[in-house]
Amino acid sequence: MSHAYVLWIAVAAYGFHILEEYELNWHDWARNVLKLPVDWTSFYIVNSLVIVLGICCAEVGWQLPIFSL
Repeated sequence: MSHAYVLWIAVAAYGFHILEEYELNWHDWARNVLKLPVDWTSFYIVNSLVIVLGICCAEVGWQLPIFSL
């Protein structure tokens, strides 16, 4: 078995992290505690881009570690 599964676990972990942020109402916490001017649109866009990047990195895997890691 290769080590490529580690990168897919990282993508899945980030997916769970997105769910955690959404369920615990990250938006209100960031606005009230950190005073950040954030909205749900930026939340969706940034997390979508990170997931796409993670999938690309996991697909490349250990064949091109400078990109995937």
